[in-house]
Parts: sequence; structure tokens; C-alpha cells
Amino acid sequence: IAIAARFEQVLSDNFGATRKSILAVNVFPLGSWVGGIFTTFCLRYCAMKGLKVVMVTPGNVPPEILRCIRHLAPMFDRTCILGYPPFVKGLVDAGRVGGLEWGSLDVCMVLAGEVFSEEW
Repeated sequence: IAIAARFEQVLSDNFGATRKSILAVNVFPLGSWVGGIFTTFCLRYCAMKGLKVVMVTPGNVPPEILRCIRHLAPMFDRTCILGYPPFVKGLVDAGRVGGLEWGSLDVCMVLAGEVFSEEW
């Protein structure tokens, strides 16, 4: 519960989930990988607590993730991508190559699993 409460704090204090609708896109691997399932449970906890969060869990399949973002993100005030830093970087690049206009979306990220520099 303590970690789920931290998710709640980040989503509400940093990303405005008490007043803005947020599409939370969990791009951590699912199944036997604990990060994806754990993130899903924490996001569910936040939604149950009343934050304006709707989550999708497309796993770590870039075409499916980008399909979800293209179709669903315009319905929300903000899109939050939660994932492993190098994977999310590749996802952003793949979206750019595929014509996704990231600049038209209000995107925030929650990254975990590896250290990365500010230049990244």
C-alpha cells in the first residue's frame, strides 16, 4: 500500500489527476514480469481512491501501445506513459517515425527500472 500511495502522490501532485483526466499507459512487460502487474495494481488503487485515471495495459508491444495512444489519448487531458526508460525512448522514436504527433498530446512519464541521465 505504501508504494501505491506514492503512485497516488505522483499522479495527483505532479500530474494533476485530481482535476485532469489521465490515460495511464502501462508499457511494462506483463505476465511473469512483476513490474507490469505491480504497476497495474497501483494504478487500480489510485483509480479506486477517486483519481481521474483510466489505465490501459498493452504490455510491451510497440504497435499495440501506439494504437492505444492514437485512439484513446485524444479523449483525455493528459497521457501518462509508465515504463522502462530505454523501452519508452524507443517507443517515442517509433511513434515519431510512424507519424504520431507527440506535441499535440500532453504527455507525462513515470520511468523505472534503470538509471538514466538528465540529457536523456
